[in-house]
Amino acid sequence: MISLTRTDDRVRQIIDEHRQTIESLRNLPNFIQVLRSLPQTKQPFASFSDEEILNAVANMAEGADGTSTNPRIAEFDALASGAPTIGHDAAGAFLFAETLDRAALKLSGPWDEFLANIVKVSRLREVTCLYGFTRLEPPPTSAETELDEIQLKVDGAPLDREVKWLPAIEQFGEGIFLHINPDYVRKWRDRADVVSHAEELRRGEALEAAHFNRPPRHLGVAYWALHSLSHALMAELALECGYPISSLKERIYASGAGQPDRFGILIYTSTAGAQGTLGGLSGMAERVPEILAKAVRDLELCSNDPICADHHAGTDLDERPLHGAACHACVLVPETSCEARNTRLDRGLLVSTLIGSRSAMFL
Repeated sequence: MISLTRTDDRVRQIIDEHRQTIESLRNLPNFIQVLRSLPQTKQPFASFSDEEILNAVANMAEGADGTSTNPRIAEFDALASGAPTIGHDAAGAFLFAETLDRAALKLSGPWDEFLANIVKVSRLREVTCLYGFTRLEPPPTSAETELDEIQLKVDGAPLDREVKWLPAIEQFGEGIFLHINPDYVRKWRDRADVVSHAEELRRGEALEAAHFNRPPRHLGVAYWALHSLSHALMAELALECGYPISSLKERIYASGAGQPDRFGILIYTSTAGAQGTLGGLSGMAERVPEILAKAVRDLELCSNDPICADHHAGTDLDERPLHGAACHACVLVPETSCEARNTRLDRGLLVSTLIGSRSAMFL
């Protein structure tokens, strides 16, 4: 999960650093006065008003974030806000991003219609938690179910007989966020050829769900297309930014049926040390239109064509029901980089392949 910024982020971080002291004092009637008089807390809290401190302590105690219960929606809304700066650039800050000026980017077609904004994410924090493990068969990914509802559908092994806590790590990094114009996606998604292609993808998802004995969940044709574009973009960025592709990660934002349209791609890197904050990836933000154009152009031909281009998701007796025109020579990436274990990929949704494609997003 990506840590988000709040208006009181700085005071929250200082409260975290002195949590034990604050917990022992917060029930005192003169809590603020004592806090400002202690040697270890006097200086850290000097720049904040009494009201800021009290509100931050109360919000942290109640868990009132003011954000959606779905982390992805909260992440998207923060990054796609269009604000010139998101978060703040300071030591220990969880998130700092800048929305690039569209006029300065000089976008040409189709990117001027496809991209609503490009966000340069100079600083982010990712928190990962280990909740169990399986052998032979994997559990569902976050792309297949809501993050707070992940349940192991196979015989998962718990970390302990009585789990009282779970191990988690924080990693720091940088990235690039693409806010994709929902009007462009809707116009493409409503085309008759795309609707027909979407039914093919549904069959593939149903076959995969039957194999793992769980209900099918259709993520939508937009998810398949943006996921395929994300992989192509990662491969091009790895050639330009200095990070190997195995160090890059993705988060796809594609709303499902009945939800407000939210479409975006976050390509980022994060490590437990400082290697993920050197600026090599976020520095590519201004060149994203150029890199996107090359990534899409390279998808038109795969070295495994025509076999790759002729593959269709959801084919009967298919061993790869969640793959359309996709293989290791074109859009598959290291599985540590993919949020969905290299599934739900089809470059035929983006470009016209060797055998042609009427459902291509970029004709």
